[in-house]
Amino acid sequence: MLFEAIAMAFKYKIVGSIIIFACCSKFDAAKLVRTLNHFDIQTTISCDSNIFKYTHKHRLQGILYIPAYNELDLIPLAYFSNWYKWVIVSDTLPEKLHTVRYDADIILIKPINFNNTQFQNGKVLLDDVFIHPQNGATLHAWAYYHDRALQVIYERERILRRMNLQHFTLKIATPLGLYSNDTYEGSFKDYLQDMSMPERDSGIRSTYITSSLIIERLNATELLIPTQLWSTEVSNSSMLLQLHYGSADLAGGALRIMHSRIKKLDYAMNVWPFHVGFTYLAERESSNNMFIAPFTVMVWYCCLALFAILLVAQRVTAKSSMEKEGAYMAVLATYLQQDASAVPKGISGRWAFLVLSISAMLIHAYYTSAIVSALMSTGRSGPDSLRSLGDSRYSIASEDYDYMRYLMFDVPTNWDDLEYLKRKKMTNDFYKDMKEGVKLIQKGQTAYHTEYNQLYPHLRIFTDDQLCKLQYVDTVPEILSWLTTTKRGQWTDIFKSTGAWLHETGLAKRIVSRIRVRPPPCRAALLAERVNIHDIAPLLALTVGAVVMAVIILALEVLFAKLNKKKLASLHERMNHMLSTLYSSPLLTKNQESAKPEPSTAKPESTPAYETPCQQQYSAPAPVPPVIFIAPQVPPPPTPSYYGDAVRPIEYAYPPTTAPQPAWNYDQYYQQYYQPPPPIYPPAPYPYPPHPCETSYPYPPEYAPSYRPPYPHQPYALPYPPSPSPYLSSTYPRPNEMATRPQYA
Repeated sequence: MLFEAIAMAFKYKIVGSIIIFACCSKFDAAKLVRTLNHFDIQTTISCDSNIFKYTHKHRLQGILYIPAYNELDLIPLAYFSNWYKWVIVSDTLPEKLHTVRYDADIILIKPINFNNTQFQNGKVLLDDVFIHPQNGATLHAWAYYHDRALQVIYERERILRRMNLQHFTLKIATPLGLYSNDTYEGSFKDYLQDMSMPERDSGIRSTYITSSLIIERLNATELLIPTQLWSTEVSNSSMLLQLHYGSADLAGGALRIMHSRIKKLDYAMNVWPFHVGFTYLAERESSNNMFIAPFTVMVWYCCLALFAILLVAQRVTAKSSMEKEGAYMAVLATYLQQDASAVPKGISGRWAFLVLSISAMLIHAYYTSAIVSALMSTGRSGPDSLRSLGDSRYSIASEDYDYMRYLMFDVPTNWDDLEYLKRKKMTNDFYKDMKEGVKLIQKGQTAYHTEYNQLYPHLRIFTDDQLCKLQYVDTVPEILSWLTTTKRGQWTDIFKSTGAWLHETGLAKRIVSRIRVRPPPCRAALLAERVNIHDIAPLLALTVGAVVMAVIILALEVLFAKLNKKKLASLHERMNHMLSTLYSSPLLTKNQESAKPEPSTAKPESTPAYETPCQQQYSAPAPVPPVIFIAPQVPPPPTPSYYGDAVRPIEYAYPPTTAPQPAWNYDQYYQQYYQPPPPIYPPAPYPYPPHPCETSYPYPPEYAPSYRPPYPHQPYALPYPPSPSPYLSSTYPRPNEMATRPQYA
């Protein structure tokens, strides 16, 4: 039962293999190995402490210790870390355990008072050994084994117990950075906690505050250890060396993940977005061809071909002459995203117009997006890499930090572009403080190297034009830097756990947001650059040329219109002469003379020039003697449509006043299409029909009735001969005095 409990405890800890560290006879050793092998656990037994050297450093290793002598004194403290799961079978707690690491994972099983009966019916208790650096080792209940099952009861208490350091002192190694008694009145700790100037030593400030929060969360005490250097190893007063040798527990300055540091440090949590590079004032780049640059030549040819294809399709699918004439302008207006009201009537034309609209919309979307991208990407000109910066006219300078000296500029590196820049531009007076570096940037002749977050607040003195001309060349692109601790230290696991808690609660993000400074905005730019007159000069020239061409075309149209007007005037004169000749024939003149009344000697009475039908009596008008004239050969008018469209007579050119008026016998063709006129009734108030002024004969075309008889194929017989129309008299009545036809439901 005891070995069953031991095997279940190792399986709960998820170990890969077991080392039995015990000094016993070979027979007992073989018996122990065979017993544990029954539980499918790979087992090795030895009495030599050198066997720990062959364990895998990245796998959980189980160790069963059965004390016989003081064998634990021979084992290094590194093998009591969290990577080694210990199970000790002993009546008492060994003295060695009071001085082992804080993160040791040890279970103690006391085999006293157990006999065969109790192994079968009793419980095997498993106690957790908690080691505190000041208070030593203590035992706490953790689980028990009963009825072939391991019951873990106090696992959460075991975890929380290790998250409370009980005011143990933890050391924070922090580089001094830019701090000095001359620049700041106060202690170094006050300088790091002063949030009125977050731009100074941003990476140190954010990391130190994060370390302080972790220590506060673990209920420990903080001890600040200032160091002269940050991440270099040229002196013992280096933060990196303090952590590597275990002289400090936490870092006060952020470090990037590098291959040379992985074997020396453990990375607990990411804290700060690190971004370093050169800053300079760039010259404005011309963008006069940006209206053509979005598309390549092949794309422009494709757009032209598509335009031609859709133009032909729109022309072919047009139904009327108006659609055919407007097809060209409709295609052009749609491509230019303007109003195109000439929508075809046919289905094929509408489909072609739909394809045209979609293709024009897509081309316009691609073009506008490419214009925006061109403006945002090619707004300024200047070097964009370290090698091009070395070939440019700019001189270089840098802020004085130890990581810049001993990782970039003062030591040889395997970075070819940086080495090229150093050979071309680096001088003896290379390191400048921040204020002097900002002045050099403002003059426009120097590229200054520093961390961008520390530079942004000093750029407020720049003008808006200078802010828009700022250009950056990165030496270290933006990357997350980390809070570090001792490699495989006894606090590494709880530091990582607490760091994850800071990210989950949002405290880590809040620290960064309080310290990080945004770059000053370029308010003069609309998208990425302000478009000046030189950029749009070619476009303005083309627009002015097109306007001049439009004026020239208008002048030509006016000239052609005048010429056509003269031709039409001469044509009208010839037509009037032909009509005068026709109406003044001998036969027409003779009939007209015979129809003239005899002259009277009496004094003529003054009568009105014209008397409307409503001013006359209700009797029928006097008959008019017939006039003989030569009627043109005109086919009879067609049958009216279903909707009552009137059939208009042929329009004649207006003859001279001396010529007789042509008469058209409407009853000859219209008697079978119109109903007989209604009888004449006494006067009735308008608009109740029949009106007293209504006539009993057909009307001229503009006053034709809007109804039609129910059976147009059956002719109606007139009750009396038709009367001549009044509008064929020598004096025409005005339209507003003509009688109106009554409307019937």
